[in-house]
Order: sequence, then C-alpha cells, then structure tokens
Amino acid sequence: MLNARRTPVAPRVLCGSTPMPPTYGAPGLGGADKQQSLLVKRILRGPSSVETTPLAALRWRTVTTAHPALRRSTLSSPSARASLIAALTATLCACGAAVPTRYVVERDVAGLSYRRYQRVLDIEVPVQGNAAVGHTATYVKRGRGRSVSVATAFVTVYTRPASLSAEVGERLRDLGAYEITVVERAGDYMWRLEGAEDGWLVWVSGRHMVKLGGPPGEMPPEELIETYVDLYPSDLGENGKARSGTPSAGFSRQTEIERRGEEMPDHLREGTPR
Repeated sequence: MLNARRTPVAPRVLCGSTPMPPTYGAPGLGGADKQQSLLVKRILRGPSSVETTPLAALRWRTVTTAHPALRRSTLSSPSARASLIAALTATLCACGAAVPTRYVVERDVAGLSYRRYQRVLDIEVPVQGNAAVGHTATYVKRGRGRSVSVATAFVTVYTRPASLSAEVGERLRDLGAYEITVVERAGDYMWRLEGAEDGWLVWVSGRHMVKLGGPPGEMPPEELIETYVDLYPSDLGENGKARSGTPSAGFSRQTEIERRGEEMPDHLREGTPR
C-alpha cells in the first residue's frame, strides 16, 4: 500500500458492463509479435518516436513484410503511412485481450504463481466526485530455500475517465514519500514511484488506475508489467500527462479553479470538517 494516504472519500459500488479498452497486443505474445506491438504504439505517437528508435528500420521491415497487403507501404507517403497504421492497429486489436471480469489477472504469469484476489472499497487515490472500487491480485515466486518474492497488482476502477490522469498525478505528487519520475516500460509511459522501502509503477488507462509493485527494494517483474500494459494501455505521454485524445485527458479540478482565477471553496479542501 502507498504510504501517507489521503483520507478517502466514501466510494460507491460500481455497476454496469465492463468496457473493453483499446489494446495493441495480447498477453503471451512471442518475441517478434511483441516487438511489432511495441512498434505500432510508437508509430501511433508520431513519426519522431519511430525515427529515433534503435533498429527501427529493421523492425519496420519485419512488420511490413509480415502482411502481404503492407509490403508496398513506406513511411515516405502520408497516405500509405495512415493506411499502414490503420491496418496494423486493426490486426493487433483483433487479437487484443479483454479486461478480466474482476479486472486483475487471476492466473500464473511467467514465473509468478497467482495466489489471491481481493476487492477493496478503501481505495488509495480517491478523486472528489468520482467514486471507485479497487481490485488486487497477489503473485509469489519461490527462491532458494524458504525465500519467497511477492508481487502485487492493484487496479482501481473509477466511474468516469475524464481528467483522471491529472487528478491521479496531483495526488501522487502530494504524497511526499516518493520520488516520482516518468519511465517507458513495455512500450508505454508510466509513473515510477521510489520510496525508502518500496517502489511502484503507476499509470492511468481510461477509467482505470493500475499500480504494480515488486518485492521490497525491487520494481515489478517485466512479465507482469507487459501483461497489465496489454490489458490496460497507458494514456500517459513522455511528460507524464495524458496524451491528447485519450479518455483520461483533461484538467484536474484544482487546475480548472486556478485557471479561472478562483479560490478553492472551503468544502472542497482536504481535511475540512464536513
């Protein structure tokens, strides 16, 4: 659990069907398929990320020659590039993974053994006016002798995605107990939180906040990161803010008030008696 949590707002139980977010890959992809999935994500972010990616040309040839309809496509033609992106996205989305019924992966992941699921109402990052429910999964990996490493996954499901990245980002920075940086893992950008005794990877995908943790002093295993990124593609860009057009984009409540030149009402301040 994150330290120095804020006092949570009493949440409501969510209801309704589970939406399927955009996905660009699926758990268990082979090495070549995984590289193609990551490359498509970079293409969708813009040409600069493709041009500066090591071995981009080699990977691009791997992607384009893998599909007969794409062999004549090149990055030099805008129309061809647009067609290629659409074709690749459709192909990879067709085999994408659906969000699990209980939001977390309830199976073994590579060398990690799944142990238990828990539903949580006392969420770690409450957002005013946006009720949420948390879902956690625990995974273990046995080492030598009796040593056991534990990894955890937390998926918090909010009612609405709008402005969620900004709201979560503000609350994480307010914790004060962690050094926060933006890193790229499994082809997506996310926040890395490093504390004195624990470390986490956190990102927002639509109305979901994903938080992964590893053993004390370690980051989550790469296989676990890849599995959850495939299920919940990050909305974040390299600046740690939601990319334009993503479901969680938008200003936070505090930023909106500051932009209007108004002071936050007393009843919205943290710790104010209700």
